[in-house]
Amino acid sequence: MIITLREIQSRIRMGALGVEPEPNWSEAGPCDIPVRLSADFVVLREHANTQRLCDKLALTRPGAPGMTSFPAAQAARYVIPPNGRVAVRSLERLVMPCDLAALVALRSTYARLGLVTSPTLVDPGFEGHLVLEICGGAFPIEVGAGDALFKLVFFNLRARAEPYSGHFQFQDAVLIPECTSSARSPEPSGDS
Repeated sequence: MIITLREIQSRIRMGALGVEPEPNWSEAGPCDIPVRLSADFVVLREHANTQRLCDKLALTRPGAPGMTSFPAAQAARYVIPPNGRVAVRSLERLVMPCDLAALVALRSTYARLGLVTSPTLVDPGFEGHLVLEICGGAFPIEVGAGDALFKLVFFNLRARAEPYSGHFQFQDAVLIPECTSSARSPEPSGDS
């Protein structure tokens, strides 16, 4: 069940849900809170050696052995180019309890300008900043640090879940998956 803004606020006040810095309540909806952009972003570009199908997906984590890091640029304002893709870190850092999950959605104001993002689930037990991809529309759109492009809608779970323990736990930088050719491609299963 989706929880209301009043319950979100109550959980934050009681420390049962962590959101730092505190949301801008004037931009909250009846059942969501705004997610603002930080100044950290990476413009995603196709390189000459990019494969259409990747053999293996490796996660880039700054400082991790064998991983490539993509340094994030920092700017107060930046332009999402037409049909371009940008990965951006949220200003807010979340600490999710194990009885809640959340869905990140693009606010309709920005969708009406032609921006697109993939729906993103924030797992129970996740801690860290969100990194979200924004896909540009037909014309350039300028956005900046502090802009509330996204919203978080929280869901009560029927039972406590195991806490998230994936690659993005505790992320505080823009982490980007990288395609490598070091593993064999999976064989087709024939189930179609």
